[in-house]
Amino acid sequence: MKSVPLKRCTYSLPVDLVERLQRLASQKKFPSANFVVRTAIVEFLSNLDKSLFEIEMAEASKDKSFLKDLGQTKKDFSQLDKENERLSDW
Repeated sequence: MKSVPLKRCTYSLPVDLVERLQRLASQKKFPSANFVVRTAIVEFLSNLDKSLFEIEMAEASKDKSFLKDLGQTKKDFSQLDKENERLSDW
């Protein structure tokens, strides 16, 4: 896994949550409490990105110009799509 630069941050969390994280980390249930927090934030942001993308696509599906461009792109690539299907039969 590629190493990325880290920045130390301070956030306030409920005491019972922090204690539970520390207890489970000391029992080697996961590498560290930091690992869990970092993983949770990455997952949260990924889910948020997906939700925002879905909203944008729903809005785009109502945009006549977008749909026209999409149709033209589909037409432009139809020959390549057919060739790809043919080659995937190998």
